[in-house]
This record gives sequence, C-alpha cells and structure tokens, in this order.
Amino acid sequence: MALPRLEHTGSHVDSPLASALRQPVAATPPRCRVVRPSPGPSRVAPGAATIVPMPTQLVHPAPAPARLHGELLDFLGCGLSIHVGACNRSGEPQVVRALALRIEPDHRLSLLLSTPSADGLLAAVGEVPVVAITACQPSTHRAIQVKGRGAELSAADPAQWPERLPFKHRFLAEIEPYGYDETFADAWLDVPPEQWRVVTFTPTGAWNQTPGPGAGQAIPLHEEPAR
Repeated sequence: MALPRLEHTGSHVDSPLASALRQPVAATPPRCRVVRPSPGPSRVAPGAATIVPMPTQLVHPAPAPARLHGELLDFLGCGLSIHVGACNRSGEPQVVRALALRIEPDHRLSLLLSTPSADGLLAAVGEVPVVAITACQPSTHRAIQVKGRGAELSAADPAQWPERLPFKHRFLAEIEPYGYDETFADAWLDVPPEQWRVVTFTPTGAWNQTPGPGAGQAIPLHEEPAR
C-alpha cells in the first residue's frame, strides 16, 4: 500500500525538493556489517561496523548560515516528532527527543531539549559540535533528516520560547486521529522550564527519510540565489 504523501499548495509545489521526494532511487547494498557480541575475544572482520574515537580533523568549522529552502521551512512548521542525535569523541551515539524547534533569524536551527534525558547528548555536543535531526510527520510518515555543524549549547529562557506550546499543539493535532490524546502529548513534551536546554546549529545538508524507494536521497537545503 502506497504511503500518503504531503501535498503543498503554496509556491513550492514544483520546487526541486518536491521533485526529489517523488523521484525513486535505485536501492544500494548496505556498506557495513553487524558485529554481534561473542562470549570471548574475537577478531573483527575488515569493514565491519565498529565504534571508534572521533578524529579531530573530521570536525570542520560550520559554514555561514544561509536561507533555508522554502519547502523545508514549510515542513519544519508542521506537527512533527523530532529526534536529535550526536556522538561524543569516543564515537558513542546519543539520541533524544526534542520538545520544540525554532528557526532563528539567520536560519540556524535551535532545539529545545530536557534534562536529565538529554544529559548524554549535551555532553557529546560539548565534545563534538555536530548534530543530526530526524523530523517526522506522523499523519503522512514523511520524514526529513537535517545534519549540521557548529552546535552551541545554551540555557533556555522560557520567555524566549513561545514556540513550545504551538509545537506541542501541532503535534497533538497530528496524533489525535489515531486515538492519542493531550495526556499522551504532555507526557512527551511537557517539562518544567528549569529542565530546558537549547542546542543551536548551522544546517549543512538535508535528506529524504520517508519510507520508500527515495529514502536517503539528498534534497535541497537552501534557496537558489536570485539571478
């Protein structure tokens, strides 16, 4: 059964982003193998997936922020479920749910997180300022991954986060048709302000993560400059 697709009625319907999300791509074989635990010491086969320290030279400075693509901005304004991922210098992954997302005036992205569940991720970002988010719209299964660098940590002033409640209400509107009520949304997204923390980063790439043949395909991140 084909998954429903979000149709945009604005000016971005025929943009490269919409075309990329509709265009199927050829499947490619996996490039890593699962390393299963063994009762004793064993050798790891060449090319197997392992956790290794993060080389310093791989953490490049973030580029200057630029205006994000209009369709990406539209999507980030939907009722989304957002997960944030990072790795510390030892290569250990950390993943946490975001309470809200804000697009800054310079088009960096800020994510509202909560402690103590985000403590590991915040520590990882303090070591390696590289993050990735996966934003999914529950009603359509449409999902986009955005990666970025130059991640910065800061405290969260409740007065500066009016986006939090609208973010929750949009998410609630997405899940209510499936039998989930506000109590469910509150359990995920209502956290006392003293537990709020913020990660702000510069996006450097975006990819389609919607289940289907186009998953993993790069999509436009920025608007084309005016000619």
